[in-house]
Amino acid sequence: MEYFDDLLKKPSLFTDESTLDINYIPEKLPHREKELSLLSQLFLSLITNPFSLSRKILVQGEKNLGITATLKLFANMMKEVAHKRQINIDHIYLNCKIEETPHRVLVKIIRKMKPNFPEKGYSNAEILDQIRVLLEKKKLYLVIILDNLDYLKSDTHDIIYLLSHLHDDTINNPQHLSLIGVIADITNLNNLTAESKKMLERNIITFENYSQEQMFDILKYRAGLSLKKFVISDEVLNVIAGIAHKRADVREGINVLWKAAKIAESKQLKYITIECVRRGADDSLNK
Repeated sequence: MEYFDDLLKKPSLFTDESTLDINYIPEKLPHREKELSLLSQLFLSLITNPFSLSRKILVQGEKNLGITATLKLFANMMKEVAHKRQINIDHIYLNCKIEETPHRVLVKIIRKMKPNFPEKGYSNAEILDQIRVLLEKKKLYLVIILDNLDYLKSDTHDIIYLLSHLHDDTINNPQHLSLIGVIADITNLNNLTAESKKMLERNIITFENYSQEQMFDILKYRAGLSLKKFVISDEVLNVIAGIAHKRADVREGINVLWKAAKIAESKQLKYITIECVRRGADDSLNK
């Protein structure tokens, strides 16, 4: 207990350390306004004419460019706007590196509505039928985000095909699903059928790499959320931005910022120095 007591007595450089966590989704995403605007335009009909259509979108871009954060922020924004209009919209984020097969993806989707649904014992067709029934019963529209889509192993049919044909047995009935696939390189979609590729390729949003100046803006915004005033200078932030730009990884920049602040705290410094940044960057590189 004395370790915690000693640490609690020391002044902290943070106002909210959680805002530098890898899973934190900020209210603003500097330099992703264009992508948020495009997504809003593509999904506007879900708000203006509920349950009228199903969107299939492909998002393309390298890792650690804020894609996941942008999609989650967009989904939360859409849910909030829909709620104000009494439209029942929700989303589910799935990482296909973890959910490796269409069956596991379908189980995760149905557990969004039926948490105790078993992992085994049902075919894909049976799960799809139950998903359809639950969506209709709950009058729910679900936006499914499939990250790392190229890691998904294929079986009889790919996941895009299966979900796109959810309402094949009905005529002119309300739609309840939209899909957003995320991939680093569009040429890696060998696990999808030609039909599924064609559907996704109709609407592609490409995330470009950040410049060093843009990374500086992102880091300055995060520093403002997480650190006390005057703890870090623009000069030091620009050094971190340079490291992040060199590694083409904005998350790495945020991680180095956090580590540098922790190192400064451990030395009982009142502000973050370039030496703290260098140590934080070396620790991150060697992890």
